[in-house]
Amino acid sequence: PKGGVKIIHKFVEIRRGGQVYSVFIDYLDVRMAAEGRVETSFVLRKSGPPYEVYSKKTSAEVRGSVVRLEPPDLEGYPDDHIGNDPAHVIARCPYYAWRQPTDEILWIFRLVKGLNEVILHTETQVVGQSWPVGAPVKQVFYWEQLRQFKGYSFEFYYVISSSFTRARAIDLNESLRRILTIS
Repeated sequence: PKGGVKIIHKFVEIRRGGQVYSVFIDYLDVRMAAEGRVETSFVLRKSGPPYEVYSKKTSAEVRGSVVRLEPPDLEGYPDDHIGNDPAHVIARCPYYAWRQPTDEILWIFRLVKGLNEVILHTETQVVGQSWPVGAPVKQVFYWEQLRQFKGYSFEFYYVISSSFTRARAIDLNESLRRILTIS
C-alpha cells in the first residue's frame, strides 16, 4: 500500500498434465499486501518448443487492513503495574504460527520525559529452537535494567525481524505498545 514491491518466486514440478497445482504464499507476504494489490502470473517451462509459455497477469485489490502484532505482556503483572522492586520480570512475546527460529525480537522500553529527553532500553533476542509450537517467546529483564523507569509510565513493545522478508513497516513488524508503570 505504501508503494513497495515484493517479488515472490515459487516453483512447482508438474508430474501429470491436466491436473491443478497450487502454490502457497507465506503469511507475512500476504500481510504485506493488505490495503494494496497483488499480481500473479506463471511461466510454464516445457521440454520441447515452445520452451517457455507465459501466462497473462492477474491482479487483485487486497481489502482489509493489516492486523498489528499483539502487545507483549509481563508474567505476574496483569495490570501493567510493577511494584516492590522485583529482582526481575519475565516478558512474553505471543506465539505466531509464522515464527521462525532465526527471527530476531527487539524488545524496547521507551520513556519520553521531555521535549528532548528520551530514556530507551533495548535488547535483541534471537528466537532460537527452544520454544515449542504454541509457546510464547520469553525474555528476562533484571531490575538494574528497569530501575531508570521507576516512578514513570513508559511504553513497552517489540519489533520482529523475520528472515521471510526484508520489508520494514510499523504495521508489519512492530507490536502494539503497552503502557507500564513502576512504583
